[in-house]
Amino acid sequence: MSLKKTLNRSGQIAIEMVLMIALVVGFATFVSSEFKSRGLIAGMISGPWKNLAGMIQNGVWGPSQETMELHPNSFRRVITPDGEAPK
Repeated sequence: MSLKKTLNRSGQIAIEMVLMIALVVGFATFVSSEFKSRGLIAGMISGPWKNLAGMIQNGVWGPSQETMELHPNSFRRVITPDGEAPK
């Protein structure tokens, strides 16, 4: 009789594990489809990337198009052999 109980318990454990795996796979599929449809991953990457791109391109934190005029090369500091024309 104990052999029969042991076989029943091992069968129940196997069925429970299959159900748990099915739940985990279903939940992972649901979460990944929601992330894809809402664009959450793209938002997490592109949002901070705008400020980082501004720092890489212009040396100033912020979107690159807005901080373009703050780049050091855009300042009026030109050195020429003849000097600047008088105003």
